[in-house]
Amino acid sequence: MSSRGASVDEARTSRESRRKHLPGLDGLRGIAAFSVLSGHFWQHLSPGVEPSSTGRSVLSDLEQGLTLFFALSGFLLYLPFVSRLMSGRSAPSARQFYFNRVVRIFPAYLVVLLVASYVLCATYVSSPELGYLGDIGSMTEPLQIIANLSLVQALVPGTMGTGLGVSWSLTTELCFYAILPLLGLLGYRVARSVRSPVAAALVAPALMFVVGGLAQTLGILLRSGSAEQQYAMSWGPTWAGVLDRSLLSMAHLFAFGMFAAVLVAGLSAGRITWDVGRIRPLLWVVAVCALVSVAVVPAALAFGLVSAALIALATVPSQSGQPSWTARVLESRLLRNAGLISYSVYLWHVPILNVMASHDLGTAQQTWAGAIGWWLVLVCVTTAVATTTYYGVERPFTRLRERVRVTRSS
Repeated sequence: MSSRGASVDEARTSRESRRKHLPGLDGLRGIAAFSVLSGHFWQHLSPGVEPSSTGRSVLSDLEQGLTLFFALSGFLLYLPFVSRLMSGRSAPSARQFYFNRVVRIFPAYLVVLLVASYVLCATYVSSPELGYLGDIGSMTEPLQIIANLSLVQALVPGTMGTGLGVSWSLTTELCFYAILPLLGLLGYRVARSVRSPVAAALVAPALMFVVGGLAQTLGILLRSGSAEQQYAMSWGPTWAGVLDRSLLSMAHLFAFGMFAAVLVAGLSAGRITWDVGRIRPLLWVVAVCALVSVAVVPAALAFGLVSAALIALATVPSQSGQPSWTARVLESRLLRNAGLISYSVYLWHVPILNVMASHDLGTAQQTWAGAIGWWLVLVCVTTAVATTTYYGVERPFTRLRERVRVTRSS
């Protein structure tokens, strides 16, 4: 067999190994992506259906799928650092880490951005002044184009909210990627002074959690006026909006996943000796209590706890050592396939919503049946386009990334 063929086989084996030891995560990605899609459908197309207060709360909370995305990033990317720390091995290569992240994020993003802007004319070309939505069209201003191509548009007020609309969260992700190797090394440094690798690994997520809380508090202090004015400041071209969309204000959401990574790595390495039979019921209690408390605590905090609990429930094995029933449900073909295309779904759904809105499709529905019908249209169209992007762009670059990893490690 050629060396290239061997590398591909090793990459495939690596993927299967990750699925075996970390089951259910693709399913969680799928749930996150389609939750965000559904929340944005209600917000953007605003069907003329008046739900109950409970229904309105549920619809608005669907956008918290983004919280699950951030927690998953914190878990998956911090886990290799924690696992190596607890087993006494050296930290993962920062060079390889950065290469993997760039290859993972940019190819599909650039394709979607260019098609959405110059084929569909469905990108945001101005920052929102009085709320979440700006003007829609094709980007023509050079600085705006450069900022969006390089994913720095959310770092300054002038380009805040332009491009795909959801791409501010990718800027936040990139900032997290930039500092994660440093956070991983922080655990190694602390481990020199403390005997417990678990305690050392907890320092980074604890720091992220504190930073997120402080930045959220600062954001509240920076905003003033009526509730509508504060909302406009939070999403508009202001420094308060930049802060609210930044890694500083989102740090605690990544921390939830990082805490879950410490639990899973500690159990796997035998550093945490708690009874799995007791941990799983406790995780369910945490998830249920967090959901119940969403009416009295910040939604992101409640759903961050839910996200961490779900991630742990999916990846912590049952007492028999086999994947739990939670993981088996999340590993169903439907959810797993939704997870595979979740990144492309996330990128595509707002431009498709904008196209629908520009043709008055789904904007004046007065019945639940009509609203659900247009939601199904959005789901089907987005799934078809996202599947094409996954197989045409994401998957080839994923294979390239895995070949490069295997080649460098051999």
